[in-house]
Amino acid sequence: MRRQGIIFFPILEKNNTAVIPAFCYIYIYVLLFRLRKKIEKREFIIIIIYFIIPLIEAIIQIFVDDFEFSYVSAAYSLFLAYVVLQADSIAEIRFREKVLQESNYIDYLTGVKNRRAYEDIVKESYNCQKLGIVFCDINSLKYINDIKGYLEGDKVIVKFSRLLKKIFYGYEMCRTSGDEFVVFLYNVEEDELERMMNGFYVHLLANDRISACGYAHGVNADPLNLLHDAEENMYKDKEDYYKDNEGKRRI
Repeated sequence: MRRQGIIFFPILEKNNTAVIPAFCYIYIYVLLFRLRKKIEKREFIIIIIYFIIPLIEAIIQIFVDDFEFSYVSAAYSLFLAYVVLQADSIAEIRFREKVLQESNYIDYLTGVKNRRAYEDIVKESYNCQKLGIVFCDINSLKYINDIKGYLEGDKVIVKFSRLLKKIFYGYEMCRTSGDEFVVFLYNVEEDELERMMNGFYVHLLANDRISACGYAHGVNADPLNLLHDAEENMYKDKEDYYKDNEGKRRI
């Protein structure tokens, strides 16, 4: 029986200490090729290269008695492969977290930032030396919702948000409630803000005064005070609008 074992299983009889590692590496290669579509090409190539040396050593040791299999190199290769895969997994997790966080800070209807983001932006604004704030409130939105329905109201909201993006592109825009929007302009000069607002008012008039607006500018000012001033100026503009459109006054 022993002679038959030697005849039919010479490799196992000759040196069985490297057979299991060799088959393990071969299995890993097969597994990697089956999963190659789920692994990035760069990571796939790196892992294959890392496993070549210990695989060759294991195969050589099967046939050469005095060749010592380097478990250190095998462990090193496994460690590097693990690091590569973990780094890829961590990068993917961070990307998903970033997407999820951004989705939590975006208003689904308009694509601008929402109330949650607005609160964080207010805190960040304390670090801004020259700050401009524009406070907007869509005119007659309740009237539109009551008379024409909420779908038409949503269309007005989207239309106004597009107008904001056009005029204040590159600045922080937030929808703080159903009909209120706030724009934060970091490091903007007062004359530049006035110029943008003049252009903005022209567009508002061209769109049937779709919104009432007010703005404020300050240097090393408290953002909350600027918000208050911008809101007060917005209400003055809104009163002027309703003087000309009394029938559309909100209830």
